Amino acid sequence: MSGNHNHPPHRTTPIEVNYDPPKEVNYDPPKEVNYNE
Repeated sequence: MSGNHNHPPHRTTPIEVNYDPPKEVNYDPPKEVNYNE
């Protein structure tokens, strides 16, 4: 059962994905679609 302890917690998730998500999509969503809707 100690094998489970070997696996690090989910806190070690790809920080690049958590802290740096597709900014171009988050900060700059398809404005052309939002403004021209």
